[in-house]
Amino acid sequence: MCARSNEHACTSRCQNKRSFFGTAANKAGYQDFFRPLSFARVYANDNSLPSPEGEESLSAKELHRWKHSAQQLTTWTREGGRVRELEMIFDDASYKIMVCWNSGGRYWYLETDVTSSTACVPSECSADDVETHIARMFFAKLAAPGVHLQIVTTREVFHWGQLELDFAIIGMDGCGSTSVHRILSQHTEIQFTNLSVFNVDEDFFMVELGRQTLPFRSQVERLNRFRMEVRQKSGDSKVVGLYQPFMWNIELLRLAMKQMPNMRVVCTVCDPVDRFERRMYGQSKPSDHELAEAVRKQLEDDASVTLAGKWQAWQESLGHRLLFVEQLKLSTHEAWRTLTDFLQIRPFPSSLRFPRYNARGVRTTLCQHGKLLDDLKERFKAEYNFLEEVLGSEGFRRRQTHCDRLDSAGTACIKDKCPF
Repeated sequence: MCARSNEHACTSRCQNKRSFFGTAANKAGYQDFFRPLSFARVYANDNSLPSPEGEESLSAKELHRWKHSAQQLTTWTREGGRVRELEMIFDDASYKIMVCWNSGGRYWYLETDVTSSTACVPSECSADDVETHIARMFFAKLAAPGVHLQIVTTREVFHWGQLELDFAIIGMDGCGSTSVHRILSQHTEIQFTNLSVFNVDEDFFMVELGRQTLPFRSQVERLNRFRMEVRQKSGDSKVVGLYQPFMWNIELLRLAMKQMPNMRVVCTVCDPVDRFERRMYGQSKPSDHELAEAVRKQLEDDASVTLAGKWQAWQESLGHRLLFVEQLKLSTHEAWRTLTDFLQIRPFPSSLRFPRYNARGVRTTLCQHGKLLDDLKERFKAEYNFLEEVLGSEGFRRRQTHCDRLDSAGTACIKDKCPF
């Protein structure tokens, strides 16, 4: 950002460099290939400005890479590879911002009333320079003759790795995540965010970022400022975490957390049939004669049945930075010692007892329908196998539901401490 005394010089530099912006785009029309990607660029410092004789080769090299990316994206989309498509878009965005920073620039999101893009601009340029000169010039290059686009917003973009968040509890909903959050919040070395809380527990801050390939500077600074403030107020606090039990199902957040090198992720898991039944009951509350039809409809819900692939993707993305916690072990000190070691905080006192929170209470009559119960266990074979491999649990190996354990809770205690 330019000081006021040097503002005119800064603006002049921005204006001088505008002539290089979009040169390759005009010659090759590459914007038609890369609408899903973030690709726009201006050269950020004098050393990176292409010479007249070198501009053609530089443009050709970049255009070749962009065309290759577009061809991959088209192929993966056609073959149904939505996850790989998202991964490529994330990698592309990360590549572009790193190239921008390495050349001394700052990365910006530019939006008009009909379209949007991103641009790397000289670091000396102010927000007003970007909105008044850079954005208007860039979209004028892309717009059809006679079309005048109105600038809606210009916002600086940061990288996911700049979010100073120590850990997140991503779920799974219905598998003890509320208990983990409530008990950890009592630990003196832990603070939880409350940036976008709409109910008792969950913070939706990361969910609100779940449609972005990169965060805005204002969003990063908001979280980092919160972390600094809570750590200053709580002298014993070491780590700051965020709790939202539905994040496990958001692919963009998995890719974002993959790029946050210091982020540790906790995911509670439980018997697949138990979780399926609780989800079904919460959505339809079927009577006994409605149960078979309710099961059929619930099996069409991806959030209910396609879990093994999602768990595998999280594990492959995060590796040792991901910890699966079995719901049935949450009453044991062994499980909590594993969790506190993972978060690098001191263990809970040996005298502490760990209550249950948010037990769902009444369930369906599934336990009375042996054939239907067995069919569901077979349907979730992949999930059972994954959990057995990751956790080495005898319960998952034997596919023991609450019907086998006779532990069906008779009293609901939503969000409150249970009396059992």
